[in-house]
Amino acid sequence: MKKNKKTKTAQVSQSIQLEKLLDMRFNARLILGSCTMEIGDILGLGQGAILELDTPTHEPLELWVNDRMIAKAETVVVNERFGARITEISPTAERLKDMASNQ
Repeated sequence: MKKNKKTKTAQVSQSIQLEKLLDMRFNARLILGSCTMEIGDILGLGQGAILELDTPTHEPLELWVNDRMIAKAETVVVNERFGARITEISPTAERLKDMASNQ
């Protein structure tokens, strides 16, 4: 009987931890691409400057949460604003584990 009670206690504890995790706020970034620049070029940037990214146009965007990539997406336009449609996402257990380990 004790084993069953321990199992229930562990399940309740996991449920409480999941509820806390669902209420946490995380930083999210949607990355279009990247480039490497010399500091002189960065200091020379001004309004209207164009940055040429290393990422080809057909490559998916990357969705990062707390410095971990969790999904890939494609660009969409919604009501004259840019958005992203998720096309590939890491498994839920992996995402939860990664987010929990960052807190």
